[in-house]
Amino acid sequence: MTDIASHPQPVTVLGTGLMGAALAEALLKAGRPVTVWNRTSAKAEALTALGAVHAGDVAEAAAASRLLILCVRDAPAARTVLDAIDPAPGRVVVNLTTSSPEEARDAAARAAARGLDYLDGAIQAGAHIIGRPEALLMYAGREPLFRAHEETLRVFGPDTRFLGADHALPALFDLALLGLVYELWIGYLHTLALIGAEGLPVGSFASAAGKIVDDLVQHFGALATEVETGRYDPETFGRLVDHEVISGRLVEARASRGVDAERLRHVKRLIDRRIGQGLGEQGFSSIFESFRPAAMP
Repeated sequence: MTDIASHPQPVTVLGTGLMGAALAEALLKAGRPVTVWNRTSAKAEALTALGAVHAGDVAEAAAASRLLILCVRDAPAARTVLDAIDPAPGRVVVNLTTSSPEEARDAAARAAARGLDYLDGAIQAGAHIIGRPEALLMYAGREPLFRAHEETLRVFGPDTRFLGADHALPALFDLALLGLVYELWIGYLHTLALIGAEGLPVGSFASAAGKIVDDLVQHFGALATEVETGRYDPETFGRLVDHEVISGRLVEARASRGVDAERLRHVKRLIDRRIGQGLGEQGFSSIFESFRPAAMP
């Protein structure tokens, strides 16, 4: 087995914007030899001061390492860089550029057509937490490629996950997680508006909100199981008939204080629809059936 400590794997980082620079810096701190390239060479100067080697073009940067980390502005920019990388035995491109699932599959097909070994990935972290435990990084593609470089990829964050063969999965997970974040944020901001409408300091509500959210997170696995099985347990979050009354009160409380209640009205409509179908004894999670994708088993 190769001694990683005495023979650290060289890595090339293509793109040294905010995120690319954070990735390169994490590798340098971990003792990896790093070559960097950026379309605007001035953006690589801070990294060369830390010990990185600056390559003049993509081909030169690619030749310096077997593992290439691609992190540029967007999918079109990533395609341009991919087209400039020559395939070579043992060379692997890991694309961490933010993209859509469709763009990820397109990039994978483009890489395959050129004979490049390729992994797609997504980063659920700000640049400032790269390398820290709270960073989440996800990868997909051929599993042997991922396993061969897993130790180096974990430099970016110990919570590093392989999702499967479909290159679109990291981008899909990324979008789904961002959607969840937006829903939580907007829901929390609405509750702060309700508290503020009573003239109370909204900070006084924060700890109570945090306690409830922590409790909800503990049920994520159980809710996923209910969705997968179609068995919606009223013991988890109560019966729909109970939520009919609660949701009505919530809508009234917000609307009477001049706080936007449209999102809660939508929730109430979903509840009322299920009750109208004679399903009021089911658990709250059964409203998932109102928007279950047709393609979902």
